[in-house]
Amino acid sequence: MSDCSSDIRARRRSVEVGSVAVFPDAKADKDQARKILEEAAEAFGAWQRYASDVETGEGMGFPRHARVTGSFDDLADELADVVTACMNMACAIGIVDFTARMEECAKRNRTRGRM
Repeated sequence: MSDCSSDIRARRRSVEVGSVAVFPDAKADKDQARKILEEAAEAFGAWQRYASDVETGEGMGFPRHARVTGSFDDLADELADVVTACMNMACAIGIVDFTARMEECAKRNRTRGRM
């Protein structure tokens, strides 16, 4: 495995998301809460395929092999679905700007030694 991914992670301190479009009929109900879990499970499955492709693509470079097989794009798409499901719930409970919540989350993670 190449050092490329660790170099990128060392330099990158955040991921730009931009504005997230939400569904017009999003509700703060059990179905929406379940949708977050469903999308997270799909992201986990996509990660398993991605991790397997990276592992079996030894010598092909990282994450080149995963990009060739499409597992990189599958994982990225599933992650976007998770973000959308979460932001649908946020909108449904009345949150229109999540910036302060993410800043507080970053503070908690720094306090816990994760960042």
